[in-house]
Amino acid sequence: FQAEDGIRDVERSRGLGDVYKRQIKEKAKDVEVSDNSIVAVLTESYVRTYDLDSRLPLAKVNVEAYSVDINGSTVAIASDGKITLFNAESGSVIASFQSNGKRVSLSSRYVGGVLKESVEIFRLTDKKFLGQIGYKAKIVDIDYDPYFDVLAVAFGQEVKFYSLKKQKFIGGVATFGKINRIDVLNGTLAVLEENHIEFFTYNGTRKSYANISHCSFISLSPYSLAAVGCNNILRIYNTDSGAKIDENSFSDSNLTDIEWSPRNYSIATSYRDKTIKVIRTHFYGGFELKPLRIFENSTPISIRYISGGKRLLAYFEDGYVKVYNETDGSTISQFYLGKNVTNISYS
Repeated sequence: FQAEDGIRDVERSRGLGDVYKRQIKEKAKDVEVSDNSIVAVLTESYVRTYDLDSRLPLAKVNVEAYSVDINGSTVAIASDGKITLFNAESGSVIASFQSNGKRVSLSSRYVGGVLKESVEIFRLTDKKFLGQIGYKAKIVDIDYDPYFDVLAVAFGQEVKFYSLKKQKFIGGVATFGKINRIDVLNGTLAVLEENHIEFFTYNGTRKSYANISHCSFISLSPYSLAAVGCNNILRIYNTDSGAKIDENSFSDSNLTDIEWSPRNYSIATSYRDKTIKVIRTHFYGGFELKPLRIFENSTPISIRYISGGKRLLAYFEDGYVKVYNETDGSTISQFYLGKNVTNISYS
């Protein structure tokens, strides 16, 4: 599940000189970053939380788990037969749920255990099991729209919408081709396929579509626009009409990730040539041609906005995580996770 970013004051980085003392000694296999700048790191034998600004450890829970997620100051872990929630600052257990899911997903109101072909949903307020969402097919992708309280679950060439408030399916859509990735925001579903991108409403209406090729990344904006990354080209589409508004190759190198800012018309992009670029756009989606450039010594693998869009967080091939000021690109904080992280995401 996705959650809205919080806001914290910027703290100046103390540099890499302090980092080696706080390096994680075991292989990190799952990393999550919360909206209030807390990092949860899952290793083979424990989960440890850190303050993103100071890099100081907060809590450690000894457990062998499959996955971890964090929302605010609450951490969820999926282990054999159960999901456990604990406080990120103290390590104290908050709640436990029986679930066979090996991937856990946490929002402010719900927690889900994701199995191969279904999702088990629990409500946090009364610890009630709401049901199991399944469709006799392998789950390709899942996304959550907090504004509509709707969970979108993609199977093969179909997406089902589940209302967590009503505790039932409210509809679904069939796509032209095999689904690679989905994104939901403010009542719009974007589906990225091999040869198409499609935009739907939750009542099943196809708003628009466009023909594409060699596209791997998609990010919806709050302004009826979608950013799509295709090799080294960044494109902007109108989600209502499917019209391509603009495209540009801001680098000769291929993209590694894109993310639309939740607070303005900026798009963060990362590239194989070890650069991060913040692309400013006009209100209608056209590009301004002087992006903010950040040059690094390693290739950024993924990038996300945090703190309400005021900061950028990037994970690099050399194992470092860095946090930047979105306005001027200055480094706020950085720390070392290790090169063997298999998953990093942001709630």
